[in-house]
Amino acid sequence: MPVKTPPAVSETLGDTVFTGTVIWFNYKTGFGYIKPDAPIVIDGEEVNKDRDIFVHYSAISDNLALLRDGKPPFRKLVHDQKVKFNIGKNDKGYVALNVDKLEAEAPEAPEAEAEA
Repeated sequence: MPVKTPPAVSETLGDTVFTGTVIWFNYKTGFGYIKPDAPIVIDGEEVNKDRDIFVHYSAISDNLALLRDGKPPFRKLVHDQKVKFNIGKNDKGYVALNVDKLEAEAPEAPEAEAEA
């Protein structure tokens, strides 16, 4: 399945930083959703009306990404990961911008070693 094109952001809604939790992210399609910790209020108006915020992989910073085998980090989020972000708006609604991970991804469990 191809990665979706990043949404064109027509408007950045201030520089307020919000926090939230990733509720779903599919690294194969390159997008997911963040549940804000509190209502998102811009200029006195709640903009998300209890809706989750769309996030595209291109908005994810690499601040806690791990280098693997000397390759650049792969941008992804995982379920229940805490993040901070700014808000933008496009023709489909509100989108997360400048997404920073507040905690690293859980390390992959090492494979069990075969017993001799």
